[in-house]
Amino acid sequence: MIKFFRHIRQRLVTDPPERAVSVRAGSKFSKYLLYAIGEIILVVIGILIALQINDWNENRKNQIRESKILNNLREDLERTKLNLETTIAEYPEYINRIEAKINYIGMESDSLTTEMKQNISDTGVPIVNIVDGSINALLGSEKLELISNDSLKLMLTEYPTFVSRHKEVEEKLQNVLLDIHRPVLERYFSLTDRIENEKDKFPNLKKRAIPSDFNNLMKDRAYQNVLVNERYHLIYTEASAKELLSKTIKILDKTKM
Repeated sequence: MIKFFRHIRQRLVTDPPERAVSVRAGSKFSKYLLYAIGEIILVVIGILIALQINDWNENRKNQIRESKILNNLREDLERTKLNLETTIAEYPEYINRIEAKINYIGMESDSLTTEMKQNISDTGVPIVNIVDGSINALLGSEKLELISNDSLKLMLTEYPTFVSRHKEVEEKLQNVLLDIHRPVLERYFSLTDRIENEKDKFPNLKKRAIPSDFNNLMKDRAYQNVLVNERYHLIYTEASAKELLSKTIKILDKTKM
């Protein structure tokens, strides 16, 4: 097409004067008009091609940016997934220990073995380390629009809600442990029991220290109640962690598509 218009232009420019005079004015004007239209079309085509190339380059840059964003997301989500799986694997042990303590209720101190007393004195709850820096940074910027998968984009915007919900559940469990369980336990359990074997440093500690009172601890209603309460929160927190793990895996799968 470009060659065609150039050929017309060349004929108009190189026609000899005597021939040009013989050409009818209307015919010559038509050729000039056709040439002008052709030039306009060529310019328009050039602009469209330039725009197309620019769009292609911009899309390619956006794809590179999106790839980097997805890589960062995958790194954080993989770490969170591993942390969740590790913590979830610990929940049965914590629940079993609480249930064992419940079964000690009402027992006399002489009936409690050293292992049982150690279990009573040990307290703690599993906490998940959630790595969500990349997601929070993404949601707090305009880069979210670079995510081409609308389904993934929606899941990413919903994810912080599930994270926040799980953290609230964990916090309630921690509050039961720190605000109720340990204060009740420490009214009867003497921490000196943990260091009484260090006779070189504390030679007379066992004789002078106030010993632990497991008899009254096993009969304390507040202690009994907190064990049952903590067991409930452990089971509920475990279920919450499993739900968050499921959401994390689904998002991970989407980032790999």
